[in-house]
Amino acid sequence: MSGEGAMGTCAPLWNYPAFDHEELLREHGSPLFLFFPGILQRNVHSLSGAFRSRYPNHVIAYSVKTNHLPCVVQRAVACGAVPEIVAGLELDLVERLGLIDGRTVVNGPFKTESELRRLVSYRCRLNVENVTELEVLERIGAETDTDVKIGLRVSWETGNVPWKRFGFRLGAVLEMARHIKAEMPHLRVVGLHVHGGTNITDTAYYREAALSLCDLARQMEHSGLPELAYLDLGGGFATSCPFKDSAEWYTPSAAEYAGAVVGPIVDTFGTAGPTLIVEPGRYLIDDAFLLLTTVERFREHGRHEVIVDAGINVLPSARFRRHRIACLTRSTSACEEFTIFGPLCMQSDCLGEGVALPSLRCGDVLAIDHAGAYSISQAWNFIQLLPAVVAIEDGKSVLVRRRQTIDDFLGRDVL
Repeated sequence: MSGEGAMGTCAPLWNYPAFDHEELLREHGSPLFLFFPGILQRNVHSLSGAFRSRYPNHVIAYSVKTNHLPCVVQRAVACGAVPEIVAGLELDLVERLGLIDGRTVVNGPFKTESELRRLVSYRCRLNVENVTELEVLERIGAETDTDVKIGLRVSWETGNVPWKRFGFRLGAVLEMARHIKAEMPHLRVVGLHVHGGTNITDTAYYREAALSLCDLARQMEHSGLPELAYLDLGGGFATSCPFKDSAEWYTPSAAEYAGAVVGPIVDTFGTAGPTLIVEPGRYLIDDAFLLLTTVERFREHGRHEVIVDAGINVLPSARFRRHRIACLTRSTSACEEFTIFGPLCMQSDCLGEGVALPSLRCGDVLAIDHAGAYSISQAWNFIQLLPAVVAIEDGKSVLVRRRQTIDDFLGRDVL
C-alpha cells in the first residue's frame, strides 16, 4: 500500500467511517472507489461467530471472483477466511500473494490440465463438476503416483434458484462416486459441494441444500464409500442492496443463515461431523465499498436527469440492483427525484431512477453504497479508464490501486 494520508472530519455516511471526499477526489480523481477494511473484518467475524456457536468445525471461504483486488483478498485471509477461487487468473493471484495451500477451495467448470497439476501439488480442496476433469485428474494421479482428494459438485435445483448448468445431477452423484471408487484408483471423494445462486434471501434454500448433502453423505457411507472430510455450501448470502424487480427485500441475519445451514448437519452428524465450508459470496464484501462520482451534466433545463462520471462499466450491478445514492456536497432536507445516468454510450447506463436527492448542481459529489461485489472484478474498459481505489481505516487513507492510465491500457498492444 502507498499514498497514506490523514483524513478529514466529515460526518459519517450510512454508518461508514468518516472521510474527506474533497481531499480524496482532489488527490485521486473522480470517480473513485473507497474500501473500508474494518467492514470486511466485521462481516467475516460476525458470520464466523454465528457458525462457531452452532458448529465449531467450520471454515468461511472468501470468494475471490466477487472482488479480486489483492489488498481485499489479503485482508479477508488475515481476518480468518480461506480463498475460494475459480482457477485461471484467481489461481495466479493467490499463488502470487502466497495465499494458496491445502485449505484453499477451488471451484469452477473449467480448469486447464496445467492448472490442475498445480492445484494437486498444493493439495487444495478441489471440487469437480464434470467427467472430463475427473479423467484428467486420474491421469495426473497415475503419472505422479498421487492420491488426489476431490469433492463433487452437486447440481441442486429448488424453488427460485434453478442453476442447471453446474455440477453433477443430484440423482447421479452416488453412482458417480461408486464409479470413481471402482475405476479411478488415484481419486478419492472426500467432499460434497452445492452452490446454487447469489443474493439468496430465502434461508429455506440452505436448509434444503444441507439436507440433500447430508442424505447423500449417508448414502455414500452405506455404500461403503470413504467417509467425507467436508461439506461445502455456497450461493451468495444476500445483502441489503435489493434487486430492482423486488418490491420487498428482507436480508436474513448471520444467525438465520447459520441456523438454516447447520441444523440438518447437526441432526445428521452431531457437532463433530465433517468440516463445514461456508461460501457466503457477496455477503462479506458488498457493503465494504462505496463509489464516489461527480455530477457533470444536466440533460435538459427543468428535467431531473443528470449525467455523472461513473457508469455501469465500473458498477455493473446497477443494471439490476437498487443502490442507495446520497449527495455529499448538499445537506438540505428538501429532496427531489433524479435519474442518474452514467457517461457511456449505452441505453442501459443508468445508475438509479427516482433517486431522492437535494437540488443538484454540476460538481456535486454522489456516494453509491454496496459497491464491493462484482464491481472491481467485472469492471471493463468501455470509453473510460478505470478509477483508483483508496482504503479508509483508522482515520487514514491508503491508495491500494492507482487510477488506470492510457499506458496501462495500451501496455499489451503491439504498436
